[in-house]
Amino acid sequence: MSFLDKKTIKRSYSDFRQKLSDTFYDFSLFERILVIFFAIAIVWSSFSIFIKVNDQFSFERPKDGGSLKEGLLGTPRFVNPVLATSDTDRDLTALVYSGLLRLTNNGELIPDLAESYSISDDGLTYYFKIKENAVFHDDTKITADDVIFTILKTQDPTIKSPKRPNWDGVKIEKISDTELEFVLSTPYAPFIYNTTLGVLPKHKWNEVTSEEFPFSSLNTSPIGSGPYKINSVKEDENKIITSYTLSSFEEFTLKEPYISKISVLFYKNEESILNAFNKKQIDSLHSVSPDRIKDINLKKSDLITLPYSRIFALFFNQNKSPVLTDKNVRELLNTSIDRQALIDSTLEGYATPLYSPLTLFATSTFETPDTAVATEAKKLTLLDKYNLNLETEGDDDKQKIKFTITTSNVPEFIKVGEKLVETFNALGAEVDLKISDINDITLNTIRPREFEAILFGNVINRDLDYYAFWHSSQRNDPGLNLSAYTSIESDVSLEKSRNSIDTEEKLPLLQKFEKEVINDVPAIFLYSPDFIYILPKKVTAQFPSIIVTPSDRYFEVYNWYIETERVWNIFAN
Repeated sequence: MSFLDKKTIKRSYSDFRQKLSDTFYDFSLFERILVIFFAIAIVWSSFSIFIKVNDQFSFERPKDGGSLKEGLLGTPRFVNPVLATSDTDRDLTALVYSGLLRLTNNGELIPDLAESYSISDDGLTYYFKIKENAVFHDDTKITADDVIFTILKTQDPTIKSPKRPNWDGVKIEKISDTELEFVLSTPYAPFIYNTTLGVLPKHKWNEVTSEEFPFSSLNTSPIGSGPYKINSVKEDENKIITSYTLSSFEEFTLKEPYISKISVLFYKNEESILNAFNKKQIDSLHSVSPDRIKDINLKKSDLITLPYSRIFALFFNQNKSPVLTDKNVRELLNTSIDRQALIDSTLEGYATPLYSPLTLFATSTFETPDTAVATEAKKLTLLDKYNLNLETEGDDDKQKIKFTITTSNVPEFIKVGEKLVETFNALGAEVDLKISDINDITLNTIRPREFEAILFGNVINRDLDYYAFWHSSQRNDPGLNLSAYTSIESDVSLEKSRNSIDTEEKLPLLQKFEKEVINDVPAIFLYSPDFIYILPKKVTAQFPSIIVTPSDRYFEVYNWYIETERVWNIFAN
């Protein structure tokens, strides 16, 4: 196009604008207003139509980006799947490491580092093939040697791994650089859950001796293959770690997480972490005491509660208290407790009442009793034998219900213990509460079974294996059958159920076990507490319906997201 042509077009456009302007100003004021109104209406209608079309032919999806600041109580010590014991260590381990298999929110086991796996018909051999593209955060390829190294360290008695019981007696056979087998001496269906154990990089740990293992700097500067890798570490003047900055790992086997950065800040006590949250120094925190929730500004946050797979109960030791050998006494004490009232008064309602040994993972067949009616009826039948409210003077045959409840010096336990004492003493019993140091109660109370009744909790894993807590072979240390409970029928059900991973096959066996325990009343089952998690509204996340440890919330952390985008269907991948 020539210069003259361009000049002519420009002049014509200018003339058109001038005529349009002159015409507009020739209109009366009313006509001008009318023209402006219709112009705005046309633009608005066009925009609305575009929005509707866009909504109809597009969808919103997560996109990479955003950051989250998480506050944790305590200081990291063992960010190591072989050694992690505290909630802080387990939280970080869940973010940094990955295992052969990974649990999802619905409780399904899916391949993580593993490409595939199979179990032999006799239930003794577990075959795994590792993904070819599986790498650690330093881009080193993951091989069968890394998995074998991790398991051998877990089995090493010198290291004293809390995971060691899961791997005792398991033999490992290397088939190739990407293939290996685990061989069990006897079938044990829940074993498959053990393969979620995070894998250590052998090339980093190989020079660390078993004696040096707990003291290695690799425990606080970990390299794993999980959804997030550690970018930086901050320490205070005393060389105590105050925060980690983690970034999403592009090569994570399931997919790179959406949230680009997670900062984890550490606090010494609940007061300091709550202050940090209210000052907006952190976005999220968990395991807040129920009575402190009222002190938190939740304006831009969601309060998420998930039931723990934990059973809190009052376990009776009949070997130490003759009066508790009477089943009628145990039934009276059991029926006297209003679980919901107990939860409301001591836990601000953040718990679920329990009446049986089965956690919420299993379907109970037990029907909740009418507590008031049952208690009153039981009172009437026992008044002739025990001094309950209507004590008769001069009757030497009467026996007093007298015993001591022991619990640890955790505020929650103390509150619950005091409420139990109040309830039992209102019946006419004489019950005392003994508070023991949390570090002392295991060694000097639980292991030697030096208690008449103990208020304590059991953690039940997803495999629903109650063997260690209720089988008669576990009556003495290191078993956890605190009530020294014995029942042939119960033992048979527990033995059969632990050899089945099929829930439909397992549940009827567990319900038989439940029936026996409820009938014998070796303990009073009280409640399952809630896990309390505070998360900013900007984060979209899904969680398991029930959790075992706080780190379970990270099962699908790679699917959490903050940023979103609208994409037309025809352009979607």
